[in-house]
Amino acid sequence: MSEYATSKAAALAFHECLAIEFRTRFNAPRVRTSLVAPTKVRTALGDGMEDRADPFFTPVLEPVQVAEKLVWALDSGLSQHMILPAFANLLPFLRAGPDWHCRFFSILDNGDNTVTHKSMSRAMKNGYGRNWEGADKELHERRLKHLSSQ
Repeated sequence: MSEYATSKAAALAFHECLAIEFRTRFNAPRVRTSLVAPTKVRTALGDGMEDRADPFFTPVLEPVQVAEKLVWALDSGLSQHMILPAFANLLPFLRAGPDWHCRFFSILDNGDNTVTHKSMSRAMKNGYGRNWEGADKELHERRLKHLSSQ
């Protein structure tokens, strides 16, 4: 999970810096940047995350829902930073509170158990990592072999 969270944070930082550089460094204020940050999407990667008991607060998005928002963002002609579903826009504000506050909500929604051995096994069996190359492909094959021997 840490690799995924880190890459998502890096994508956000890159999006913000790129937008600033287009406006200031390259004097290209009409170039637009957009970032879509969905919660769980029904994909092979999404299989690696456990579903929650309350789908209202933790819905599983369909790929077409995310694609529609992306097309909308491109059609708007404006820079966009979209967090999906819409109520998830409140999540970044949790980071503004003290650590105990964040920890309380993490415990409340069972967020520490989002990615488990069981959920990652399910994701890999359903195709997550199938198209990786090089050392990543070798790692994927070793993990699948290990999973099938259990």
